[in-house]
Amino acid sequence: FQTYWENHLNRMTQGDTYYVLGSLGDLWNELLQEKATRMKRLLVKKEIRVKVIAYNDNAKDRELTALYPYYDVRIMPNGYYTPANANIWGDHIALQTAVEPYSVIDIYNPALAKAYLNTFNVLWESAK
Repeated sequence: FQTYWENHLNRMTQGDTYYVLGSLGDLWNELLQEKATRMKRLLVKKEIRVKVIAYNDNAKDRELTALYPYYDVRIMPNGYYTPANANIWGDHIALQTAVEPYSVIDIYNPALAKAYLNTFNVLWESAK
């Protein structure tokens, strides 16, 4: 999990947009441990635009929204939380599970990425 995030953010370029379909919230900080702060600084340095649909209100997403002008969060209705999510960036989809065994499956497929981004956009419009 940590290796994926480190490699992933290093591959992103200045001003890229990253979509999170189901934020892991505070669990993301726990899984990245001491690397979480470094990853947040890298987001800021590269001015990565992040659009997040969160399962619930959480400290991590509130912190990044307050400190980082390119971080935008909307919340799903209650009852949809799961410790897994999908992230979309360019032609990639990352499927993550935040329960043991922790895993990230990075899929490079432009058509699939477009389908996930379309789903994200529909949910974004209905989230608060």
